[in-house]
Amino acid sequence: NTLGLDTALQMTRARMETTILKRVEGRAKALRWVALLGAVIVMAGLFFWHQSVIMDMRNAIMIDAMS
Repeated sequence: NTLGLDTALQMTRARMETTILKRVEGRAKALRWVALLGAVIVMAGLFFWHQSVIMDMRNAIMIDAMS
């Protein structure tokens, strides 16, 4: 019964377009924000680590200059 199969496939496609794809789109949006926030946090951590290394190097130069 090909007509029944065709109708069932069309209904399945319509259901996927309305429910499943919207759910996937919502998850993709959430994952995109999580990735962005994670990247910002990592970059901030690297920035502060870099600043502490620069400060340590400045302190080492000052200690060496005093000796």
